[in-house]
Amino acid sequence: MNHENLLKLNDMLKPDLINSLSIDEGSVSIIEKIIRTLGINTEGFSKKQIENIISNYVFISEEVRLDLIEIEERIKQLKILDVDGIEEYTRKKYRYFSQLNKNARDKIISFISTEFGAYLLSHKNIDYYLCQDDTLSMLTLNSRYEYAYYKKYFDYNYDFSSEAKFLFTPRATIFQTTQIIEKYAKLKKTCIESYYTEIRENNIKINLSEHLSNIISKSYYISKRSEIFSTLSKLYNEEKYQSFISLAVLQIEGLFHDFCVLNNKKNFCDNTGTLVEKAGKVLTSYRPYELAIYPYYAFEVPIMRNEIAHKGIIDGFDLQQLSNEILLDLNAIITQIHDKINNKYLALIILFEKLESLEDKSESNIAENFLQELFLAYQVHDSEFILVLRDPYNYEIEYTESLYLSELCSSKFSKDIDDLIRYLSGLIFGQLFWDALKTQVQKEQGIKENYKKSPDFISFAIELRNNFIGKLENKTKVKITCQEISSLLSN
Repeated sequence: MNHENLLKLNDMLKPDLINSLSIDEGSVSIIEKIIRTLGINTEGFSKKQIENIISNYVFISEEVRLDLIEIEERIKQLKILDVDGIEEYTRKKYRYFSQLNKNARDKIISFISTEFGAYLLSHKNIDYYLCQDDTLSMLTLNSRYEYAYYKKYFDYNYDFSSEAKFLFTPRATIFQTTQIIEKYAKLKKTCIESYYTEIRENNIKINLSEHLSNIISKSYYISKRSEIFSTLSKLYNEEKYQSFISLAVLQIEGLFHDFCVLNNKKNFCDNTGTLVEKAGKVLTSYRPYELAIYPYYAFEVPIMRNEIAHKGIIDGFDLQQLSNEILLDLNAIITQIHDKINNKYLALIILFEKLESLEDKSESNIAENFLQELFLAYQVHDSEFILVLRDPYNYEIEYTESLYLSELCSSKFSKDIDDLIRYLSGLIFGQLFWDALKTQVQKEQGIKENYKKSPDFISFAIELRNNFIGKLENKTKVKITCQEISSLLSN
């Protein structure tokens, strides 16, 4: 770290407490002097809360200092590595991580300068020094800024390949995937033969090639690749690995193209760019994926893709091992596309299932429960499912042509997916729903104690208002109710 930056950080991280403590203020305690130095108003705080603030200041300041040292050392290393003559994608990788770490440093300094005091106040009821063995508390602490929470993704030596390959392991929960990634990353370092053996055995056990072919055939937007993936499954099972690799690598890029189209409001566009540009458009829209898996597709996959494109075959690799890894790459992209297409419908299917299980099926009770379940879905899903209910016609081909959704609904309900969505759409356009929404908004605004308020519900109500006020027929009672809700939300 250069001298100028060091001085700046000393100014921010270590205020001149010595001078403050040496001032003769009679009976003023050392704790009070430190609080004054920090410039924090602790009026009405308990003694324990004030002690927590001081403890957290000291503890977090040291954590911040170590983060900045780590980042500065990494930036220095990357500058040394970025020399003339290195391979193109390696150079791009070094420069990407150099900028990523510089941005992280700037955000940390901004946190210290503008947010640290407020952070200490909002965490006054916990002493992080005493909670170092509490995983949940440390996760909360690490959320102070992005680098602390996602630290491993700022290391250019991190195994991004394993992250990309195993983050979407079939049938694994989000909690299990972290353990799976760590397991394979460790195995790759310690015993590469066992790494490849386990991947192959697992791919065969779950019949991954057939699994992917099945997903492709049942997904409307990518079903056009059904014949290709049926062929890929056959090539893999017959151990024709050179042919499998040559065709599969091109499908990685093709699937990213489909993903770009899907993210672009479903307007078909051929100009989606190179593989790296496609991956960037898809993965940078969701920050955790951008940090965790974009580097693999940006700096490793293109090398293999270019060799296939230029030579038609690939040399210098164990073809069976490479085939198994590529199968996992295909699974990662296909899973993301599948989730992007279907998660909004899964939210509605779960919602409908809960309404079906109600004992009291009166219209008013259904409307009230529909509002509650819609709000819960809004908190955990992308809000596009609301747009499906607002304009079912715009999504009709997508959900009616999906064999996956069709089979899922037929296994659960007497209604098909189209009937289910039309039913829910009818509820959201109904008077009873908007009456229930108005009542709940009024309750939220009548609550005086901030800790009982639900800002998430107000943002949910605003989302509904914005999406539906222009769709409801003028001069109808339901439109008037929506306008009344809009007035409440403006107060």
